[in-house]
Amino acid sequence: MSRVAIAVVTFVVFMSVVDQSLAVSTRANIRLVNNGYEDILIAIAETVPVSESGTILRRLKSYFTDASDDLFKATKNRVYFRKITILVPKGWTNRDNYDAATSETFNSANIVVDGLEVDSPMTKTSGECGQPGDFMQIPVGYMLTEKTVDFTREFGSPGRTIVHEWGHLRWGLRDEYPVDGYPQFYRDSDGKWAAVRCGKFMNGRLIGPRGEKCLINRNTIQPPSNCHFEADTFDAGVEASIMSYHNVPGVWTFCDNDRNSPGTLHNDEAPSIHNQLCKGRSAWEVMRDHEDFKDGNSPVIESSRKTNTTFRIVQAATNTRIVLVLDVSGSMNEVLTSGVTKLARMRQTATDFLLKAVPTGYSIGLVIFNDIVSISANLTEITSQSDREQLVGKLPTRASNGTAIGAGLNKGIEVLEATGTSMGGGTLVLVSDGKETKSPNIVDVTPILIQKGVIVHTAVFRNSTGSELLIKLAAATKGTAFDESGLMDSTGLWDAFRKTETEGPRDASIELLHEAQKVNARSVLRKHVSVDSSVGRDTEFVFSYTGRSFPLLVVVTSPNGRNYSSHQTNDATKQMTISPNTTNEPGRWTVVVRNPTSSAVSTLLLVTSKAESDVRHPITIDASLSHQILDYDASSTFKVIVKTEVKRGYDGVVGAKVEVQAGSMPWKQMKDDGIGIDAVKGDGFYTTILFNLPRDGKFPVRVRATADQGTSRVLQEEEHARSVFLQRPVEMPLVRRTRMSRPSSARPPRGSSW
Repeated sequence: MSRVAIAVVTFVVFMSVVDQSLAVSTRANIRLVNNGYEDILIAIAETVPVSESGTILRRLKSYFTDASDDLFKATKNRVYFRKITILVPKGWTNRDNYDAATSETFNSANIVVDGLEVDSPMTKTSGECGQPGDFMQIPVGYMLTEKTVDFTREFGSPGRTIVHEWGHLRWGLRDEYPVDGYPQFYRDSDGKWAAVRCGKFMNGRLIGPRGEKCLINRNTIQPPSNCHFEADTFDAGVEASIMSYHNVPGVWTFCDNDRNSPGTLHNDEAPSIHNQLCKGRSAWEVMRDHEDFKDGNSPVIESSRKTNTTFRIVQAATNTRIVLVLDVSGSMNEVLTSGVTKLARMRQTATDFLLKAVPTGYSIGLVIFNDIVSISANLTEITSQSDREQLVGKLPTRASNGTAIGAGLNKGIEVLEATGTSMGGGTLVLVSDGKETKSPNIVDVTPILIQKGVIVHTAVFRNSTGSELLIKLAAATKGTAFDESGLMDSTGLWDAFRKTETEGPRDASIELLHEAQKVNARSVLRKHVSVDSSVGRDTEFVFSYTGRSFPLLVVVTSPNGRNYSSHQTNDATKQMTISPNTTNEPGRWTVVVRNPTSSAVSTLLLVTSKAESDVRHPITIDASLSHQILDYDASSTFKVIVKTEVKRGYDGVVGAKVEVQAGSMPWKQMKDDGIGIDAVKGDGFYTTILFNLPRDGKFPVRVRATADQGTSRVLQEEEHARSVFLQRPVEMPLVRRTRMSRPSSARPPRGSSW
């Protein structure tokens, strides 16, 4: 078992939710149109070499074409895959048949091709029964493995494997074989020992962990813990379930509760994770409650009808293009609760973003607008610190007059188009505080943005007139809207800027801490920040301030006791930075801030670091609100589910302490205990419910996670539920087990119970 080699590690994620409709998945929206699924997005990781491009693309098309046929059959001629888009890496050689990507990104893909360390597909699931999964992962190794007869007999055909995963991803089904932490055998209602499986009458045999004969206790007839059930691949009477043993040739559909169909009858007695979460309902019962099939949706169609699958291949531009569209109208001179103007807050956040967060290689442009629009900077590729500083020097310093948001958006489009490349993949970050006072209006420009494939993230100051238009603009362009409260610890603007890092480059800075600090007059503030062993390169402690100069005295102490006080101060950008001269020193860092002045001083502390290496993934957290609003009526409050995944790459981190705070409410601990709204214990997903939230949906949510070596660890591959039930030791070769001879009298007879 891997351990998280840290004393404590702290992450901070800030989500500004401005409308309940925004509390949904960031994955591409799959549509079901006349029985066919459309807008499915498959993305291939940037790490996949171009030398494998032909094989992977050819097999993706083949596998999903077969999967569409298998899905059509499994759902009894009701649904199939009609339109699939494949996003290929930017580093692959451009082909004539590649279209330019627009809103397609790796992080928005429903299905990703990534990872060499696993041998079978999996789907990230974190919700309750019937709630869709987060995304499907198909390992690169799986794509490159020849699907021999032995491989298919052992693991199932790629088509049915994908259908199995689709059951997780689309309909929220769970595995019907015994996953880690669940029993393999149980006593049925007749008092006999039976194997966990579905369908109910699936036959098979017991074998040991290496394929040897399994001897059982003659008195109790209870199978030993190291034995497992192997389905009979020659059983002609079995038809289900794809969620159980889809590698059995006769299995073609899902279990149901129809007792007149023994070949597909659901085994509601088996203590499987599916039965636990779905309260004993069969897969088809869950599916019939899904919008895909509910109320007669997706009726049976004739087998003769064309159910072809078409593929479109897209490729993003080689560099990420972002234009900041910044409001400099007169209302931006308003002083916020934090004591600074809206303009100053916007300038300070943009400065932090340009100097510390924008990954090298991104191209950034600047547009400012009041009732007149101008280009402050055309797209500039970030290749050096000088590039960053030049952009900071072009940020606005004055605000006046009216507000022409539509004209600002049009100018942002102009900057993106000036490079002569496709508009697809371009992003605008719009920051504004007021109602439009001059045409063109947002509604006039929105269709143009959609047609050109431009994503718009919006950041709106709290209580701004016209904020609903900015929310709708973000939603229409597949962007995200953020709420900036104006409080010292609000990071709505910061998150809007950071949202542009869609591809998650390995060299990007990882935010460890971002919070406001108030240091009283002639006092000392002590703050602890923890760094784990997966990060620690180019760590920086950045203090932002608003006065003419930085009045505080700061000393940063490493876990090994080294003190760092040498710093760089830039009064133009209002930043003081301490950069410890160390590459990787995991553990608890201490920040001591002394205020020698006679008045209190407020500052914003940002701590960032980079991955320790290009090979090892850093530990990160993803936080989101549930798809489901639990309670929303005419009352003044509502409540939502918050879900947080702590992970290293695709592997969950269990045993962490995860806390959430909404607005000024106390911190609340989130649980990964499999109780209540937390679906599965120990999967790295932590959940809780936030109560009594403002009905208007405008509230900041902050999540932090800490983990220590004694209680936390990274889940290993075999602990993840994948599309095939593997009981053999992981070091054994991927070949079919030797078929066992018929059991002797010392073993249970061939069948499903004994």
